[in-house]
Amino acid sequence: MVLFTSAFATPPPAQVRLKVQFDTSVRADGALPYNRKRPLTYEDFRGRIPENAPEGNVAQTVAVIGYQMKSRMVGGRAEAIVTLSLVMAPNTAWMKPAGRTPEVLRHEQVHFDIAAIYACRLKQELESTFFFPETFKEQLRDVYQSVNQATAAEQARYDIETLHGIDADAQALWEAAIARRLREVVCF
Repeated sequence: MVLFTSAFATPPPAQVRLKVQFDTSVRADGALPYNRKRPLTYEDFRGRIPENAPEGNVAQTVAVIGYQMKSRMVGGRAEAIVTLSLVMAPNTAWMKPAGRTPEVLRHEQVHFDIAAIYACRLKQELESTFFFPETFKEQLRDVYQSVNQATAAEQARYDIETLHGIDADAQALWEAAIARRLREVVCF
């Protein structure tokens, strides 16, 4: 006996229509939106140097991938607009006087560039995930947290492998690899 099934027998579950966009506008809070054409400068590091900053660390970039979501019902179907942002927070980023070198600035720029790659990855993952009305907020949060964890892991690996930029050969390899990966992403 042969049983036939039809794709039309059971309607597909409702999904949330998701639109993902980037906010690259200038921020009132002073945070610097990521811009490939505007590299970091020494003046972007305005935060207080923490008293407990490790002796060997001469700078810290604080890059934040964020999102805002607005949802609504349109014709019985849920729609959501997710606005992503990637900013460097100058008021919490810091640089010691000994860090004011082109090498340190390039090292910190690569941290920001790594965050940009992962912000693009977040956009891609959000656009390729099926979101369901009952759970889309949780799904969105889970995708965001997963990408943030991956970002943090790569940032840590970058610092370990380059010895925070001290190993010039490793730093050059990372700079080349990140530049290549940046050319492959098209969201910025």
